[in-house]
Amino acid sequence: MEISNLGTKTVDISGYMIGDEETRGGGEGMFAFPQGTKLAPGQSITIAQSSLINKAKYRYTPDFELPPVEQYNPQDDPDVPNLLPTDWATGTIVMANGGDDVLLMDDKYNVLDYVPYIKDTTFNGKKVKAAKPLNNLGESLQRIKQTGDASVDFYSLFPSPGTWSDKEPEEPDFGPSDSLIITEVMNDPLFDESTGEFVEITNISDKAIDISGYLIGDEETKGGSEGMHAFPPGTIIQPYQPIVVARYADGIVERHQTKPDFEIFESMDDVPQMLPTKWATGSLYLANSGDHVILADPEARVIDAMVYGDAKFPQVTAHPGVAGGHTMERLTGEDTNDASKDFVDQPNPTPGGLLFGPDALVDKIPKSDLKDNVLIVKEPETGVVSPVTVIGCYQSGDVSALASSGVSSVFLIVGKNIDGQLIVSAGDRPLLADALDQLANKAIPILSIESKELVPAVDQLLTERSLTDVHIVSSNPEIVRAMRENNDEYRGAILDGVDELDLAKQKQLVKTVRASKSNVLILPYDRVNAEVARYFRLRGITVWAIEKAGTVQHHDLVSMGVRGIISAQPETVLSALAAYPTETLTQPPIVYAHRGIPSKKPENTMYSFQEAIDLGADIVETDIHKTKDGKLVLIHDFELERTTNGTGKVKDYTLAELRALVANKQDPENPDWYQPEITDARIPTLDELLEAAKGKAVLDLEAKSIGYEKEIIEAIEAHDMVEDVILCSFSSEVLNRFAALNPEVGLGYVLSGSKPETKKDQYAEKLVTDAIQLNAQYFLDQAILTPELARYAKHRGLPLGVYTVNENAQIEEALRTGVSGVVTDYAQRLLTAPIRVDAPQSSLELTAGEVKPLEAIIDYRVAEDQLAPARIRLIDNHDAAVEVAADGKSLIAKKAGTAKVQLSVEVPSGGKTWKMVTTVIEVKVN
Repeated sequence: MEISNLGTKTVDISGYMIGDEETRGGGEGMFAFPQGTKLAPGQSITIAQSSLINKAKYRYTPDFELPPVEQYNPQDDPDVPNLLPTDWATGTIVMANGGDDVLLMDDKYNVLDYVPYIKDTTFNGKKVKAAKPLNNLGESLQRIKQTGDASVDFYSLFPSPGTWSDKEPEEPDFGPSDSLIITEVMNDPLFDESTGEFVEITNISDKAIDISGYLIGDEETKGGSEGMHAFPPGTIIQPYQPIVVARYADGIVERHQTKPDFEIFESMDDVPQMLPTKWATGSLYLANSGDHVILADPEARVIDAMVYGDAKFPQVTAHPGVAGGHTMERLTGEDTNDASKDFVDQPNPTPGGLLFGPDALVDKIPKSDLKDNVLIVKEPETGVVSPVTVIGCYQSGDVSALASSGVSSVFLIVGKNIDGQLIVSAGDRPLLADALDQLANKAIPILSIESKELVPAVDQLLTERSLTDVHIVSSNPEIVRAMRENNDEYRGAILDGVDELDLAKQKQLVKTVRASKSNVLILPYDRVNAEVARYFRLRGITVWAIEKAGTVQHHDLVSMGVRGIISAQPETVLSALAAYPTETLTQPPIVYAHRGIPSKKPENTMYSFQEAIDLGADIVETDIHKTKDGKLVLIHDFELERTTNGTGKVKDYTLAELRALVANKQDPENPDWYQPEITDARIPTLDELLEAAKGKAVLDLEAKSIGYEKEIIEAIEAHDMVEDVILCSFSSEVLNRFAALNPEVGLGYVLSGSKPETKKDQYAEKLVTDAIQLNAQYFLDQAILTPELARYAKHRGLPLGVYTVNENAQIEEALRTGVSGVVTDYAQRLLTAPIRVDAPQSSLELTAGEVKPLEAIIDYRVAEDQLAPARIRLIDNHDAAVEVAADGKSLIAKKAGTAKVQLSVEVPSGGKTWKMVTTVIEVKVN
């Protein structure tokens, strides 16, 4: 409690009384100020129930404390005087959370002030309005106004003991805790989320603490609808003992093979339940995008708070959040109230274990989340949306000069000299160590290794330099895989120079690239065309191409949609890119039909899937569950209610029981999608979709739980569709299991969350590295996507897909940012857009004086190709053999000679018009 002198004269308050007992002889408390206590003008005096607790909580020394009482003030503070007992009341002062009052009287029992709170009351025969309840845990009721009406005068604010102001006071730090702290939070458990959340707290003091009645939850406002739960009587936490509180104990046992100490909802008989409280009406349920966990004592005084994502809590800096299935785990026992520093991204949750203390799980400490030194390479100056990565191939001269020329990466062929030293096998044959030093902080090294014996030495050299931002290239998949197994942060690329690249060879290359743990395929120019680039792109593999020096092949490669050009003359590539007009689109987005096309047919049914296939969807996305009798079925939710006429969980039904349900129910969020005429929609099996899609569409299959990876792989193999499937999950463990069962299958890492507010380049590096370690492409919630992430991923050859993109503005933003694909409920809106523009011929002969209008072929997924008038751009006209007519669409032959031209056509995609370009046409004028 605090009293203040708002007058102009000093007041002697010796014998004045304060307490919560308004009736003489009552059982509450009323205590007197000692003789000699004076209150100067503007001075405030604070009275604490316990001075030592007050100091620990607010780091403030009160003026007085109440006499020792075992339950409330077990230890007297010798440095702070006690108030004196009086004959007015027999008890002590305990401010009831549900409502009470504070009475201030002079030494003659005259009432100076009376403040009830929460509950209106009657005092001295008059009705008195009460101050309103606290808004947040840890706040106090503070007088701001002086009307005499407590309901108007008092505000719920964070404590500012010892001062009074008629302005909203500064919020003090409630202080890092040195006793109980929150040590691990699982806010986004995978699979059935409601069963997997947990919070862990730990006693970091050297004494046991009785936490009976202590509160933990996510509701900071009294009476709020979130959760605040109490520990049962007799709960003792020993020094460095972690206590785990789960929503459902069985969910923690299933996921982490450890039993929590408490659960909120009953799922296991031998795990005690937390107790409900009057503070909040709901239950602990942590939001994925941001929330906070609050630990408080029985009086609702905050002991510790952990904040993440977009949530706010006074005096605590939020952690940015982590991927699904990861936890935020405290790294040390030091509490700074900065969750972004105190907690790390833990991909391997340790409920019941600590990363610090006498029994620290040192082997579970994850690598540092954010790297201090992140290489941001240059983007070419061009009108091309998300332009290609330009890679300089070292031939001779200064490596540093090549690195500073504007390229993003430098291609180095690794060899050995007669002294056994690693060298660059080109030009002056510089030492590889020197070359890497010259590339540092300028360009990404791409190391081509063709001898197995070089692997240990190259790995040692990179390790000595702590260099992981590097691509390892080889025509031998075993070399790439060996380097990746030495350090899973290295990226892999397969170099292939085959004479024929027919469909059978393409299929085999997909498997080879994946099995080598690579994400890039490098092909020579004459083995690449738009169809080849697109084939690999749909399967999560980035294509880079090698151009022949002294040619204009780079223009062809840009039009084909390759993502990287390796050139011995990168300055010509950069110069060529600078001439492209704005809004040039070289890679229309891959269209992922999300659960089929739910905006036209019932989601995740064969009606929806067939609609997507018939309209030419690039990839059909769906979700896999396992039934009670071990069958694989396709449905998104864990429960049946939203999309079928059934109830309960999918896993509790047999296939026959599920097939008896109608899977066509009106979605309240999208009522216009409902197709009432479809009365026989059923939950399909995975086999049905595999059979329907074979040879027609790539499949993106998300495992919705863990434990049936083998059955999924077996189904895909049985239908001979390994190269045409990408298996996805929010869980890195599930992806690792898929890879162990069949390393030739494609993997997709699904990630939800929000954008980082700061350190965007560092977070980009972290996310890209996470995916590279899993040998997976990304499927990101569009809320996560930043330009920094897209650029960082592009130059490392990592495809990014975003979900769920339904509006034209979102599609445009995704295209401009540089994603490879969009997951959408409205695939039909994008499937009518062209996939490329072709030149009708590779060469053209004209006669001097001839005027020739030129057309380009617009290629569609399903619709027939169309010829369209095209604008002409001169690429090479050193003979001055041709001119472009004033309309820009006709070529005028001027005199004998040769020229090279490129055509462009404006095409719609995602509600906007873009320019798409053809390969180069060689023109000969006779």
